[in-house]
Amino acid sequence: MPAPARRAVSRHQGLFALFGGPLAWFLQLDVNFALATQPCYLDNERLSSPRLNHDWSEPAMIGILIAATAIALLATLSAWRAYQRSKTEDTGDHRHLMEVGGGRTRFLAFWGICFGAGSALVIVLTAVAFFVLPRCAG
Repeated sequence: MPAPARRAVSRHQGLFALFGGPLAWFLQLDVNFALATQPCYLDNERLSSPRLNHDWSEPAMIGILIAATAIALLATLSAWRAYQRSKTEDTGDHRHLMEVGGGRTRFLAFWGICFGAGSALVIVLTAVAFFVLPRCAG
C-alpha cells in the first residue's frame, strides 16, 4: 500500500532532499581532489608548489566548496519542509504502520535531514583542511 503522505512531497523534492547533500559532497570531494593535486605533478614527479599558470584552480576550489555547501544546505531545508508536510502520517503500532504504509515519507524526510546536514558539515570540514594544509607539500 502506498504511503499516505506521498502526495505532500513531490518525487523530485524527495530525491533532492535525500540525495542532494551526499551527491554535492561526493562531487566536491572528487573535483577538488583533481584540482588540488593536478598542478602539483609534472611527469609523475611531485612538485613542492603548484605549477605556473594554475592560479585559477584555487579560486575554483573555493567556489566549488561554497556551491557544494549551499546545495547540501538546500537539500537539508527541502528535507525539513518535507518532514513538516508529512506530520499527518499515521502513528501507532509498527505492525499497523507496516500494513498501511504510514510513516514512509516522514522517515525518508528525516534521513534527508540527517544526510544533508551531515554532508554540509563534512564539506565545511574539508574547507578547513583546504585552508590549513599545504597544497603540494608532503
